[in-house]
Amino acid sequence: MKFAVLSGLILACLANVSIAEAKVNDLASFHNDKGNGCKTCHKVAGKVADDSESYINQQCKSCHGGYDKLKNPQLAIDPHNSHLGDINCTSCHKGHEKPVFYCNECHSFDIGAKIPFADAKAKEPWDAKWDQEKSSKLSPPVPKSRRMSSLSVPVAPAITPPLPPNKRAPK
Repeated sequence: MKFAVLSGLILACLANVSIAEAKVNDLASFHNDKGNGCKTCHKVAGKVADDSESYINQQCKSCHGGYDKLKNPQLAIDPHNSHLGDINCTSCHKGHEKPVFYCNECHSFDIGAKIPFADAKAKEPWDAKWDQEKSSKLSPPVPKSRRMSSLSVPVAPAITPPLPPNKRAPK
């Protein structure tokens, strides 16, 4: 009898969790609620195949079509007809978080909440749960002279070929 009651409580809790998850208002939940599941976007559920998200973007286009199909000449600002060409769908549309209007990385267009799932929850910063004060004491700061920007690439010194004799400065 205790087992039956305990099992019933566990099932009720699990049912409530799945109902709560279904009410999340983001792109991934929308596709999941349609019965498509995680494999709509992911090769392996819960995993991003590569940093460029090329598989996920191909999945978007396989269902929704390419930018030629999505562009809308009636819009004053049409992100699907960008001067940047075919940018990744995931540049704006985020599966598990609030979407971003990628055009506004350079521009300042006021599109309001017109992007789907604009009221989705923003993703928590990756270091939000860190104790920042404690973390800063773990290692001394790196001197500026030893810092590398994320774009730093080692460059070999330039080798200048010798000038031909008729171009050399007189001695």
